[in-house]
Amino acid sequence: MKFHFFGEGLAKSETYTLAKLSSLYAMSKDDLVHENDRLAAEVTRLTVGLEEVKEMFQNMEKTFVESKATFSLGRYGALKDMIKKVTSEEVLKKVHSLSENQATEKKGMSGLVHKAKQFSGEEGGAATAKGENPSGGKSKGKLSGFFKKIKDVTGFSDDAPDIRCLDKEDIRKDNDRKRREIQRMNTRGLRAYNKLEKLNKRYQASKAMPPPTRYQELKDMIKDNIGDDKI
Repeated sequence: MKFHFFGEGLAKSETYTLAKLSSLYAMSKDDLVHENDRLAAEVTRLTVGLEEVKEMFQNMEKTFVESKATFSLGRYGALKDMIKKVTSEEVLKKVHSLSENQATEKKGMSGLVHKAKQFSGEEGGAATAKGENPSGGKSKGKLSGFFKKIKDVTGFSDDAPDIRCLDKEDIRKDNDRKRREIQRMNTRGLRAYNKLEKLNKRYQASKAMPPPTRYQELKDMIKDNIGDDKI
């Protein structure tokens, strides 16, 4: 048997089986808090990632405008470099990950800490290899900067109330709110990925064009991929 809900606390038009509903409402408070931690980590990952993607598109637009002051021959190469920079395999893979919900048991807060360590250079003993103190100095400053960026982007605060202070129903509602937010951000991530994938295909196809035709096509490609306020 399936139930269709539109009420508060559940994503609009989401279908739940009786077994799923029973499992959802039978969760202990510890389970709900643990789930909240995972969802919060995923919201943070997506928020920071989408902010980086937005900045990438803005930089492409800025570089495109600045390139107008360059002679055609020089600008031709600049346009190619712009597109290759945002459609590399690494970038496409990273942007595609923003279209997926990775709030799983193994990719919760531990995944966020892992990313923070990579960012700070501590992962793999990088700080130790350089003769620096892993618990302080430059690496500690970078790690603090990473978490400051997270707080700035997400609006989280050191003074945020402990989720454990809430009752089960309020935690459950907060979890559902976070799931809806993740869905919205996944949609934005998918939109960005589709635009970049299409841009990459157009770029590859343009290689068969004569230089004058390709020059105009390169300009059109970039113009079609900037100024999108839905990313």
